[in-house]
Amino acid sequence: GIFEPLPGITIYTYTFKVHYNAINMILGLHYPSRQDHNFPGLDICLLPESIAKGKNMNYNETTSALNKFYPVWRRFANIEGYAVEQNEFTVWETISPCAACLGCLIPDGWAPPPEWKNRKPAEKPEEMDGYLFQP
Repeated sequence: GIFEPLPGITIYTYTFKVHYNAINMILGLHYPSRQDHNFPGLDICLLPESIAKGKNMNYNETTSALNKFYPVWRRFANIEGYAVEQNEFTVWETISPCAACLGCLIPDGWAPPPEWKNRKPAEKPEEMDGYLFQP
């Protein structure tokens, strides 16, 4: 009655907050001034009117507003090197503990059932129940 672990490498994806670089680079343009480049800085909110209510929100205001209403399953930001903790994985943190625990729980002499050799990967995301949690 216990579901098996999902196959593959688990990426971190959701960090349960809106990533700070997503706020700086996607949901707004928030860049500090740089005197060495004669750049005065930017603090421009790119949120829709329904959220910003006509106000040019700064970084802290944008973060506060988004963390209140932005659903967790929308908080992933695929900006690769700018959101490393959402776009990478490690074997030792995500797979090794599961493999070690399952290895300890396997009884002596256990072998996989023959029908496992005929298993095929799911072809549609909806066939992968639990692959990413859904709203």
